[in-house]
Amino acid sequence: MSRQEKGSNSYKRQQNNIARIHQRIQRQRKDFHYKTAHQLVRK
Repeated sequence: MSRQEKGSNSYKRQQNNIARIHQRIQRQRKDFHYKTAHQLVRK
């Protein structure tokens, strides 16, 4: 992001890429918590 000019299309595209990476990590963590909680409840 630091190499992009603020407000440019490249900047927005890069922002979107970073947001998608963060979203993927967020979903992985959420899934892990659900699965762990489900295992504990089943035990």
